[in-house]
Amino acid sequence: MDGGFEMLTVATWNVNSLKARLDRVLSWLERAAPDVVCLQETKLADAAFPAAAFAAAGYESVHFGQGQWNGVAILSRVGIEEPVRGLEAEPGEEARAVGATCGPLRVYSLYIPNGRSLDSDHYRYKLEWLNALAGTVRGELASQERLVLGGDFNIAFEDRDVWSPAAFEGATHVSPPEREALARIYELGMTDLFRAQHQEDGLFSWWDYRGGSFHKRQGMRIDLLIGSHAVANELSWSMIDRNERKGPGPSDHAPVLAGLQIGKGAEMANDNRWIERMTAPGDPARREHFRRIGTATRRIIDSVVDSKAPTDVLSVIAQQIEAVADSIGSFPSGRDYEGFAEAANAGGNGGFLDFSPISGASNPLAPPVELSLEHDGEGSAVVVGKVNFASAYEGPPGNVHGGYLAAAFDEVLGLAQGMSGSPGMTARLTVNYRKPTPWGTPLRFEGRIERREGRKVFTTGTCYAGDLLTAEAEALFISVDFTRLAELAADRQGRAEAR
Repeated sequence: MDGGFEMLTVATWNVNSLKARLDRVLSWLERAAPDVVCLQETKLADAAFPAAAFAAAGYESVHFGQGQWNGVAILSRVGIEEPVRGLEAEPGEEARAVGATCGPLRVYSLYIPNGRSLDSDHYRYKLEWLNALAGTVRGELASQERLVLGGDFNIAFEDRDVWSPAAFEGATHVSPPEREALARIYELGMTDLFRAQHQEDGLFSWWDYRGGSFHKRQGMRIDLLIGSHAVANELSWSMIDRNERKGPGPSDHAPVLAGLQIGKGAEMANDNRWIERMTAPGDPARREHFRRIGTATRRIIDSVVDSKAPTDVLSVIAQQIEAVADSIGSFPSGRDYEGFAEAANAGGNGGFLDFSPISGASNPLAPPVELSLEHDGEGSAVVVGKVNFASAYEGPPGNVHGGYLAAAFDEVLGLAQGMSGSPGMTARLTVNYRKPTPWGTPLRFEGRIERREGRKVFTTGTCYAGDLLTAEAEALFISVDFTRLAELAADRQGRAEAR
């Protein structure tokens, strides 16, 4: 146990012939010690699968083999129950999918068809197979909270997942229909666990044996661990083990691993502690003081905008507030830019959301909007924002200024699109104001992902005052170039230090 949570490591690895690499796999199991492993391209019949060797290493196993082609397996140190071979409504009878319950997880090891070429029957078969996979995932999610898909997907979901988009133009693995098929699986409520934490370009899991591709860093990221929302909320770390692509006789794929804190996501969902990883890090007492200052300042703002206090009283209050401002201003300013609200739930972005001008409890400008994660009747995740705008946010008499409603939508939809596994920034936001939205009334914003197209994430949202729909919104987000974000952060820090 770690901090009250059970640590569990899952991995996926296309070994490209288990017979040729059994010793290497056993050595890696001893070194990496994963709890659950999805293997692909075992290229063995079931009778030839080395279950005894894995049992000696402490792993139960289930295998679905096809002789010298394909072949998938699951290894588990936490038990194997309810194994299934193949997908629901799968086209053909190839050994490309095997599932099992491993401890708290429902796991599938998958070897998606290559497709060969865009004009090939194999390509059409690949798309049909992916459609069958989506159907299986939909069915599993109806009864399984923690679902993990591990495998060689033979799809580079975005251009940053290949070393050169131009080199793959007109080829499989990067075609829009393949990417759209994978996007439909994400839209069911699944997250790319590796991308949830690593946004950089040049991170690959496969390199051609030919031409020194590995040493030239000419690869693709096609090996994925994809988890349901419950799994994504329990994600602690993820990595690609490039060391296993080195040395004599390696597979052309590297293992992908993810560490989960089982129970963390459920506890966070119950008490909104998932929001805490997006709020101010460091000393809890310091954070509490910031929030007290934010709350008190908001009270001042709310009172000042429509106060009928006598002039002499206002003069005294102004002097007192000026003295407080001078006191705070006498200390150095500036803070680390550790993330941004739209990508906050991707992990490792603590600090920004607590100072967000929309939802930050420590920011006096924020109403603030209280964010949480809920699920609709179909089990899909919905980001909910609850807020009661005060009179300081008034636009039309008795109603909230439309600009603040748009900002609240941007915050809620920004957090929702972060669940895509590849968070980004706002490219377009459209708000349809249906009815005037009253201030001084509890409002409920809801945001959800509609679809993904490559780097584009499309979201929709609503705002209700009680049962009255007052506004709707649509937003487009583009996955972030985090190198550029780092440059902006450095520029911001330089300007802060110059003040």
